[in-house]
Amino acid sequence: MSFGGGGQARVLSPDPMLDDEEPALAKLRKRSFFRVLRTSAFRYIIFAAALFFVSVTILGFVVYESTIGRAYDLVEQELTEELDRLERVSENNGAPDWGALNPVVLELESNKLPANSTYMIWLDDGTFAGRYFGNLEGIPVPFLSADGSFEFFWAPEKPDFAQEQPRKRRYLGLTRVLTYERGTNRPPVRATLLLARDIDALYQLRQTRHDIVVRVLGVTLLLALILGGLLGTALVRRLDAINRSVTAITEGDLTRRLPVTGSGDEFDVLARNINLMLDRIEQLMTGMRQVSDNIAHDLRSPLTRIKARLDSVLREEEGGTPEEQTGVLSKTRDEVEQLLKTFNALLSITRIEAGTNVMQGTVDVAAVAEEMLELYVPAGEDEGVIISSEIEEGPPVPGSRELVSQAIANLLDNALKYARHPAGKDIQPRILLTVTPRPQGGTLLTIMDNGPGVAEMDRERITQRFVRLERSRSTQGNGLGLSLVSAIVRRHGGKMVIGRGLPHEERSRSLHMPGAYGLGIRIALPGEKKDWAGKTGTGTGKPLMMARKD
Repeated sequence: MSFGGGGQARVLSPDPMLDDEEPALAKLRKRSFFRVLRTSAFRYIIFAAALFFVSVTILGFVVYESTIGRAYDLVEQELTEELDRLERVSENNGAPDWGALNPVVLELESNKLPANSTYMIWLDDGTFAGRYFGNLEGIPVPFLSADGSFEFFWAPEKPDFAQEQPRKRRYLGLTRVLTYERGTNRPPVRATLLLARDIDALYQLRQTRHDIVVRVLGVTLLLALILGGLLGTALVRRLDAINRSVTAITEGDLTRRLPVTGSGDEFDVLARNINLMLDRIEQLMTGMRQVSDNIAHDLRSPLTRIKARLDSVLREEEGGTPEEQTGVLSKTRDEVEQLLKTFNALLSITRIEAGTNVMQGTVDVAAVAEEMLELYVPAGEDEGVIISSEIEEGPPVPGSRELVSQAIANLLDNALKYARHPAGKDIQPRILLTVTPRPQGGTLLTIMDNGPGVAEMDRERITQRFVRLERSRSTQGNGLGLSLVSAIVRRHGGKMVIGRGLPHEERSRSLHMPGAYGLGIRIALPGEKKDWAGKTGTGTGKPLMMARKD
């Protein structure tokens, strides 16, 4: 198939799935057996087996040199000392004279050699060679090319009728060459003395050691393969279960979680942490959907009103007087300002959560609270709400004064907005702001009201963005005030708890029903690392400020 005149044709695959087909080698590698061989557990076990192999080899060598090797050295040392003695006998009897060989022979035949020893003398004068004497039957093969000590097999006992092939024993031999002169015009004779010692027990022990080492290493390798296969298979199964869960989550099933076996191993710890992360992601996704719905609901009405007003102004026949047009534009401006406030609040929350705000210096929460009260007490008087305070000087907290001021302002705004009860209830709206130092350092800020309160099931929701508990969503606001406060508290490393506030009626709190309390928001801000010995200012328990409008 080609496009464009004269262009080279581009061959398209008849089936797009064919382009994704895996080669045969890749399919083979995905089989369970080959996957087990490529698991980290299998590799670690094989590596441990190799280390064990090397360790056993080194340990065996050390043990061999300390025991069997030392015994071989002692035998060879004894043979050397015996040959030295025979050579001294030869020298003491006139060597290199030919007659000095006879005392050596007599010394050998006198049975003065150590037990389990044998000997032989080999003569070579350059023209003939022959065994002179000795108790060895035949010439050991290594003797012909020996350079130092050597080992050979020899049967010291002659065969009988019941045993035609007697058992041969292992011997360690050592040679010494002595030269003798037989007179003038005759070549010198080289007499090679061979002394040998029975080391069959040491040889058998050495062979047993070799067999044990080979068997241990073979069994170790076999067990490593079996154990590596079992652990690799178990690892592949757990990874397959995790991969299936991850695949389901990737495909959109956010309710899926990684399997936890309950063994408490590192896989369970990892799975639990990932599940917690998935729970948080699911909450964020659910919150995002709710935020989207709330934004759509909150912005649709003002945007619709703005559009309707602008349309009425643009239509000449319904434009009305200039005063009416100015009124329409003024209302539109107010709507736009409210929308800008909403988006500015969203932007502030995003910046605070992203950590872009500069957090330098310290904040005197008590002083900030007093400044905010100076602004909100008159507003409370206008609204008929009593605002009182109990403020104690405390240690400064690290953070931003601007953000802490904004948090207290939002809390007071929220309390003023929702502290009033419906008409018909004779309950005086009250708000109490307290600031006290924490024993472990930092400051505890509390704002309580005696309004209708919030159900326990909704206390966590009110800090989410655009969450407003009233279904009609008719009260002025955007549902971002407490969300902004929560973001500020987290940015300062603090903790915010939402619970009971002031009782609806002025009597002992223990006598009230659970639902007869307003809303209370408590914020704990951490202090500086250094110790602070604070002094009490207005911490007498008496209200610092009180305003009331009758």
